[in-house]
Amino acid sequence: MDDEGATDEQPEERIEIAPLHPAGSEGSASYPPPGVAHLDEDRLAALAPYGARVGGYVIDYLIVGLLVRAVTSQLGLSIAAQAAITIVVRAIYASLLIAYLDGRTLGMRFLNLRCVGLDRRRHVGLGQSLLRAFSAELIAAGSLLGVVGLLGPVLDLLWPTWDADRQTLHDKIARTVVIR
Repeated sequence: MDDEGATDEQPEERIEIAPLHPAGSEGSASYPPPGVAHLDEDRLAALAPYGARVGGYVIDYLIVGLLVRAVTSQLGLSIAAQAAITIVVRAIYASLLIAYLDGRTLGMRFLNLRCVGLDRRRHVGLGQSLLRAFSAELIAAGSLLGVVGLLGPVLDLLWPTWDADRQTLHDKIARTVVIR
């Protein structure tokens, strides 16, 4: 065969993940829908375990929180100013690391987790990463509103325990998923 017309570029692989519902559920005539891979156990095995996600969050929270606290306390800033700066720095930290370091924050890297796009199971770009991080921080900022405000962060943290794709609310907003 003649290789003159061949290129080294590989076609973009796109894997869409079907939700976990038994055949015939939700009124569908055929399951999974045409063109959507049904991965069941393979898909579930690839999703990050809840405990690992929480562990990664705690590691990142401590890294950023302690560094920001050390710097802002030296500046004599109020607690409210320190909280606002921490929210912005955490969002920028997560956005940049996920977008530019293979979909991983330091906590995710330590626990071998990766954030990818739900639709392509591929790299998350800066825009999608910013949406994810600032959504998480806005939900978390609700806790500053008192007991009622705690509902958002608690729901965001617990959502993966009953979600088929183990997504948090901020993952759903940004159309991302965390995998091993």
